[in-house]
Amino acid sequence: MKIVVGYDGGLRARVTAAVLREQGNEVSAAYVTKDGLLPERIRRQAADDGLLITEVYGDGESSEGIISALCGYMKVYGFGAVATGHIARVSREEKETVSENGETKTVIHENGVPRVACALDAGSDESRKLGLVPGELVCKLRLPLGDMKPGELDTYAASKGIEGETAKSDAAPSDSDSAASFRLTGLVFQRGEAPNPAGGAAMHYCHVPVRVGTAAPVESHVYLHQLAGFGITADIIFITGRSYARAGEVAVVYDADGNIMFGGRISAVLD
Repeated sequence: MKIVVGYDGGLRARVTAAVLREQGNEVSAAYVTKDGLLPERIRRQAADDGLLITEVYGDGESSEGIISALCGYMKVYGFGAVATGHIARVSREEKETVSENGETKTVIHENGVPRVACALDAGSDESRKLGLVPGELVCKLRLPLGDMKPGELDTYAASKGIEGETAKSDAAPSDSDSAASFRLTGLVFQRGEAPNPAGGAAMHYCHVPVRVGTAAPVESHVYLHQLAGFGITADIIFITGRSYARAGEVAVVYDADGNIMFGGRISAVLD
């Protein structure tokens, strides 16, 4: 498959390209930038890695902006997928509860709707950074670093002579300005189409993990409902731990298996 990799010359981008090549893919590189300029150091590094690289116009400051720009480039130039060095996975597993011979059991389907999921290396997981990537782009995304167990990224890089900063987990958040309950607007759904709560009736998710910024996930109750002027919103309440919620921060809602259901921005802190 022809795959274009978001490339900044760093260790993660270089390892991503190397892994995809080992898997038999034809790999090219792209540097996403708003100013249309490709730094010479990145051009030289890509050449040393045997990669053809080009600059692609887009928002290089956000994960969703980078992936959106790469997907646009992919469509124009006939690539089959895009890839980044984010430490996360793309999961297609869907669970279904079925009854058979009077017994209830859970069946896992491996070809469900693609969603971003937590990495195998939980300490370095970056799935939260992809919470605002819509489902139609997730299905074109490859995240090979998320399938590496703790320590494998550094070991692989060393075996290939790839130097650079090692993967670090996010810094611990401050205890200041934290809040328990908050409202999300501008929701982006990864699990199929967005639900449509009819007549203002709320949809309730119990005991699901919610992650805000760099804080650890906290178990929460989530209510989806229609709010006049805002479309579908999500109220995050009954949180079991500190959420460090601030207006404008991105929050991501997961299911119990670590797959992203949806993300949004905090528009209000609730009393």
